[in-house]
This record gives sequence, structure tokens and C-alpha cells, in this order.
Amino acid sequence: MAVCGSDAQGSPLRMRREALLANEIDRMYSKDQILEKYLNLIYYGHGAYGIDDAAQTYFNKHAADLDRTDIYTVRRIGPKDRGKDWGDPV
Repeated sequence: MAVCGSDAQGSPLRMRREALLANEIDRMYSKDQILEKYLNLIYYGHGAYGIDDAAQTYFNKHAADLDRTDIYTVRRIGPKDRGKDWGDPV
């Protein structure tokens, strides 16, 4: 059983470690805090890391000032889900 390289992604050891880490994070933070941390960490393209940086980059306003259409657009340019290509609005 390999624990490194391409075979490590689905290895039982890796899955156990990820489950333990997820449980620890779940105990330390609320769901809203986890989501906030995630949104402020991910890359949105064009040098924008985090939701507020993306809002400034694409709309020249803070994340708190985005309307629903803007939020949907920022969502589309976030990390690609399950291989879907959401495109780039710029």
C-alpha cells in the first residue's frame, strides 16, 4: 500500500488523517467560521486571493457591498468544482 505519489490520494491512511483533521477543525470552529476562512483563502484568478480581494479586483468594491449577481459571478470564478469549467468573467 503506497502512502505517497498518485496512489496516496485514496489510501486508507490518508483518508483517516483527513477525517481526524476534519473532526478537529469541526470542534474548533463553527460552520460559518470554516466557510469564512475558506472563502478568504482560495484563489479567484487575476491575483485575487480571498473573497474581498476578488470583489475589489472584479467589481472595485468590498465583498460586503456585492449584490446577488456579483456574488454569483465571484462564485463562478472560484475553485473549479468536480472538473466543471465555470469560466472567467474578465
